[in-house]
Amino acid sequence: MLQFQTHLENGTVYLCHTRCDILTILMGNNDVINPHNYTAPVVNSGLIDFVYTAPTLPMSFDQWPTLAEMIFSNQRAVVMLDYEANQEEIPWLLDEFSQMFETPFSPTDRDFPCTAQRPSNQALQTRDERMFMMNQNLNLEISLGGISFDIPASNLVNETNAIEGYGSAGA
Repeated sequence: MLQFQTHLENGTVYLCHTRCDILTILMGNNDVINPHNYTAPVVNSGLIDFVYTAPTLPMSFDQWPTLAEMIFSNQRAVVMLDYEANQEEIPWLLDEFSQMFETPFSPTDRDFPCTAQRPSNQALQTRDERMFMMNQNLNLEISLGGISFDIPASNLVNETNAIEGYGSAGA
């Protein structure tokens, strides 16, 4: 399932959420295909004119430009690939795991600890210098007949998505 929000501006439909000032596209390369397969859609759509290219590899979080700097320089789209990105060949297609780490997907802990799930082998010192993507989607672990699986904690969605309070996105 792909879910996104669009906005109509000057007769053109833009794919962005809330405001179109900054767009981040993080693609999962589950089939581990060659990264050149991702270039044509970005180039042919015209998005390439707005794509941010990192000046150094990798970048620590304090080396990233501010949102205002990205907007004013018109480099307001960040494109990342989780596996097989090669910034030597395609400088604007950023390697997700050299730039940041991800907290556990499908968390069941309302404290949402900032532990790394991907990449699993990244040194703690390296993680401390990188941005992170927090998976703020609370789940409940269910066991039936010896099989365990997670389901969305829909009964807590208003608290999880709240601005403040225990287990909230705002906290």
